[in-house]
Amino acid sequence: QDLGRTFDRVVQILHDEWHVDRVYLFIGAPTTAVVTMGQKMQARDQATYVCHESQGRDGVFLPTVEISSRQVREPRSGQVFELQP
Repeated sequence: QDLGRTFDRVVQILHDEWHVDRVYLFIGAPTTAVVTMGQKMQARDQATYVCHESQGRDGVFLPTVEISSRQVREPRSGQVFELQP
């Protein structure tokens, strides 16, 4: 619950105070923390979140998904899923 409240505050600062358009996420955390952060990125007026994942032992992180308030995009293929009709 504390982690969820912390993420809520972070999202609020990014949106309301800093007015960012794009957030790049490199999350190194247990699955429960990643799921909690994902719940905070639900479709609403928000910045676009670009999630990166490690692509192997060489430590290279590549974008795997972009989540905005209107769509989800897979960067490699360019495939787009609309969130709102």
